Amino acid sequence: MFDDILSRAESLSSANYHTKIADISKNKKTNNSLYENAAVQGNPYSGATLDADLNSIFRASEHLWKTNAASTPIQKNFLFGEKGVIFGPTLPALKDVPAVPKSDDYFEIDEDIERINLETDRSFFNHVLLSRPQPVLTSSKIPIKETQLNRSPVPNPSLSSRRELIFAEKLRKYLRNKKKKDLCQLFSDAVKESGTDGSLAGVWAEVLALIDRKIPGDHDDLSVVSLLIEKACLFLQKLFVEHMNAQVERNLERAQRGGVPGTRGLVDAYLKIGADDPLAEDGTVEGLPVWEVTYHCLRAGDLCGAKDALEFLANFPQSAVLVACLNHLTKEDKLDIELKKKLKVEWRHNLNSARDKYKRALYATLLGLGRRNIFHGWWYPRVSLLFYSTLAFWSFERAVKLLFDCGHVSDAVHVGILAYEMGYLRRTLDAAAEMIVVDSAQLTKCSFNIARLLVSYSKEFELDDYSRALDYWFLLKGIRTPSGSDVFEMAVSRAVYLTGKSDIIIGTFATDGRRTRALIDEYIEDSSDVICRVAHDTELGGDTTQAVKLYMLANTPVKAINLLCSELSDAIRNDRMRINELRDLAEQLISGQVQIQSPNFSTLCILLDVGLLISFCESGIPEKALSISQQLRLIPIETEQVPVIVAEFHLIPDKVREVIPDLCLHLMRCMVDAIQATSSPNVKFIKQVKAIMMYAATVNYKFPQHITSKLLQLQASIAVY
Repeated sequence: MFDDILSRAESLSSANYHTKIADISKNKKTNNSLYENAAVQGNPYSGATLDADLNSIFRASEHLWKTNAASTPIQKNFLFGEKGVIFGPTLPALKDVPAVPKSDDYFEIDEDIERINLETDRSFFNHVLLSRPQPVLTSSKIPIKETQLNRSPVPNPSLSSRRELIFAEKLRKYLRNKKKKDLCQLFSDAVKESGTDGSLAGVWAEVLALIDRKIPGDHDDLSVVSLLIEKACLFLQKLFVEHMNAQVERNLERAQRGGVPGTRGLVDAYLKIGADDPLAEDGTVEGLPVWEVTYHCLRAGDLCGAKDALEFLANFPQSAVLVACLNHLTKEDKLDIELKKKLKVEWRHNLNSARDKYKRALYATLLGLGRRNIFHGWWYPRVSLLFYSTLAFWSFERAVKLLFDCGHVSDAVHVGILAYEMGYLRRTLDAAAEMIVVDSAQLTKCSFNIARLLVSYSKEFELDDYSRALDYWFLLKGIRTPSGSDVFEMAVSRAVYLTGKSDIIIGTFATDGRRTRALIDEYIEDSSDVICRVAHDTELGGDTTQAVKLYMLANTPVKAINLLCSELSDAIRNDRMRINELRDLAEQLISGQVQIQSPNFSTLCILLDVGLLISFCESGIPEKALSISQQLRLIPIETEQVPVIVAEFHLIPDKVREVIPDLCLHLMRCMVDAIQATSSPNVKFIKQVKAIMMYAATVNYKFPQHITSKLLQLQASIAVY
């Protein structure tokens, strides 16, 4: 590269170039010869001197290039396709400087997180429909009527049957009495009033027999298990007695019922109808097989009724231990350990010889045997009923899920409510989980999501009959959504959001300034937390005016003041049409509170004064505006006050700092208009303009660029004054 530069310099300083210059100078006029000679003599860089100096400069540059080429980094830039070379560290190196987050950034992040949580809670209510049973397909033979779409929700009477309303009424009575009434009795009355029959009547009979009281402790406690098994056995005994009575009533002629009323007479009458065991052993009692009589008395829960049969069986030594065990159970609730050991030995001895099925069934009952070859076909149904009853405690969850999947949604809901309120239902920890969650460590143990069940059930009428929906939602109080919110509070907020009936659900202000009684007061005494949740969700939804009113309704003036400060600050900067509305809200808040203890109360008052000051500026009343500005001491009114006001800037609240640039602009425009409106302006106005410009230049706060530009333009417009 330097060779090219040297060759060009050589061509410029060569003898040919000077020869051309000399020829041109000879052709000039003679009257300029003296001037040319003087110029050549006065120029030190001419001829051979210039050539020597240029050669030395380029040689020195080439020497410096060669000596520093190895150690000096070269950075090539390409500008419009041309190569350029920058020597040394003249090009500043770019470094990644981490950006320092501002306080507003953290505030925006927190606000985004709160909005995400709100949408998460709402989606929790919306997505539970995925687990609802599919509707029954309509037969092709039945014509389907086309319904016209309607924009307003119209209650569908078919969605809320009379049976559902009866159960809802009983549940409301239970909740209105602070859960002091017997829910089992209320639901039992609902079953009778609704005319429940068939299989559902049997289901409710079993449920009400097992869940007749609230368990005192944990549902996995052994005492609770024993209590439930005892109730299950009593229910089965009662069911069997009812079955025998029904059979006897249908066959009175064959039964020939008589004698002393009681279990033994009923068993004798029942066996006269169908006692036909061809393999009966060990004789009869009053013409009936002795083992069959004993078994039916045991199954009916009255073993003492077979006393004469047991006395008769005492004469048979091969079954002496079995008879001794039965006699022991007439006095005690359970077998003695020694008797049970002897009974096992006797059963092994008689296993192959015993043919009487009732005798074998008694062995199986006392020993807890479960092999099917013992029960044969007739004993197995009883075992399945007993298994279902005992399983109902360990898996009420599966029983409710079975009803739900079979389409009996209303019955599943109210059986689940009864089991949940009485403490028999294991609840999932996660409200967003599936309806039933099986424990991987113990597959027979599972948990039930009562929140998903009730929310999916109330989806059909939450818009039309929100008071009934609130009854079911209140049962979920204390359960948390995936974001940590209380399900009941979220449900109330959702009801207000969807229906817009906030005055009916959570109340409104009466003429005396107190909150009117509403639906929420039927469930809890202090509803401030619930109303605050509704106000918070309303604030996140963008309706800040309604949110302020709800905060005031919840008697939480601190939150209302904080929100009002934010809204006033935004209104002063962006939307001054809302200042009057916000001022009315603030006056209503201040007048309704006897004593407000909030650090932002003074901020609210200052912002209200700033809004009043700006309104005077926009109305063109400079004297009044200047007077208020002097009292506020936010902006200096003359240049001598600038250092003092600047030094006090750190004492100004953040929300007030945000509006100071706009306040300066409005006050500046008002003063400039007043100055330009008269030929002899007030000196105070001119001082105020100068003070504003000095204050904006020295205060430790960055003004927006458009405000700074506007201030400079206004100052320039009155520069002549």
